[in-house]
Amino acid sequence: MSALVLTLGVAAVTLFLLLLSLRTPHHWGVKAAVIVVCSVLYAAFWHALPRLEGWPLAAPPPREFELIKQFIVQPDKRGGDGAVYLWVLDLTADGARVPRAYQLPYSAELHEEIIAATADGKPQKGVRVKVSAADAGATPSERIEFQPMPTTRLPPKD
Repeated sequence: MSALVLTLGVAAVTLFLLLLSLRTPHHWGVKAAVIVVCSVLYAAFWHALPRLEGWPLAAPPPREFELIKQFIVQPDKRGGDGAVYLWVLDLTADGARVPRAYQLPYSAELHEEIIAATADGKPQKGVRVKVSAADAGATPSERIEFQPMPTTRLPPKD
């Protein structure tokens, strides 16, 4: 189902509820509150659509993850900031392992680390670690370190 169909469906239901509420004998304050609440819910739905469609989250990835694929956009001379896109499996979550896309701001350090980690083609585990305030400058921050995924051994046959 496309985003336009979902948006039009929510808008139609909201409009229907607003029309019903305006024809009721309730106080005008209640009617105004219904209009404000419906408008806020519609706006929240509109802003939540990219997460529903699978667009990358502009948030840090999970603490521990398996790197499936990366895509790096370097900054350009025309003012593009660049970005690092990671498709990862959350290793800290319980239950189903579902891949998720994340968008991180471009940094040469992260770019080099990803290239070095994926050069041999082996599965990689990413871990977010804190960087002390002395190493990061003025404020403490986080960085991502990569290491080979541990190999799983099959149990011996009887």
